[in-house]
Amino acid sequence: MGNKKHVLRNINSESSFKSIDGAEISSLLELADSFARMSDDSYYYHVTEERNDFGNWVRDLFQEHELADSLHRTDSRVEAQATVLKFLVDKLK
Repeated sequence: MGNKKHVLRNINSESSFKSIDGAEISSLLELADSFARMSDDSYYYHVTEERNDFGNWVRDLFQEHELADSLHRTDSRVEAQATVLKFLVDKLK
């Protein structure tokens, strides 16, 4: 159960992801939800050929390297959302 709890946890406000559109994201579930709400412009502000702020945040704060690597390979908000949701479903089985 510890692993399941880990992927559902909220992190503290100081470490939350602050999106360019003003959203504050504190959990992996909120991250998946935010992809549905943010504009493509906001997404591509954080995801460029050189960096993926979402993947870096997942790696640094949640220590989920596999998910971070998968996010680095995504090309769209929809694909990123599906990647996070699939990860959560797999972890919660």
